[in-house]
Amino acid sequence: MKLWRAVVQSMETERGLFTARRLKEGHPLPLTNGTLRVAFETLSDLDAARKDLDALAKAATEAAGRPMQI
Repeated sequence: MKLWRAVVQSMETERGLFTARRLKEGHPLPLTNGTLRVAFETLSDLDAARKDLDALAKAATEAAGRPMQI
């Protein structure tokens, strides 16, 4: 999904390669009412993403051009 790739790229610029590598492991699910859901294979990758929820939502909002939640 293009939106998730844009979010990951934004996070790489903002938070660095380590964060982006963990986020790249995420598999975006279909958008639902302005919410981007992402599945992760490992709990450690999910926990890493949870720590950056506000930044992820901001990056998704900027990429989508409308308010988004993660």
